Amino acid sequence: MVESPVARLWLGRALFIGLMLLLMFIQLLPLQTAPQKWAAPDIILATTLLWTARRPDLVPVWSVALIFVIADLLFLRAPGLMAALVVIATEILRARAHDLRAAPFPVEWMTAGFRLQP
Repeated sequence: MVESPVARLWLGRALFIGLMLLLMFIQLLPLQTAPQKWAAPDIILATTLLWTARRPDLVPVWSVALIFVIADLLFLRAPGLMAALVVIATEILRARAHDLRAAPFPVEWMTAGFRLQP
């Protein structure tokens, strides 16, 4: 059976949204009731930046905004603030995605990391 490029594109977008919703569900589970000694990284943000740097066509702006507005509401953060910051960060990475493909992994990793610093 032959897949069309449009079906593959929408399947990748659906996979991204489904993975983000699954990660949000896992973060909301009360697995540990004692406070941790260190703050864990934001896996949803890291996965979004990774996916945007590697496959920018599968991460449209509307899906990033929608996912992070839902995350803001579920995690009781300021609604829309984190979503706006992530949309800006992903658009910067999207503009540099072609250049990052030729760069070695540490350069790509540092680029994504330094874009998040306030």
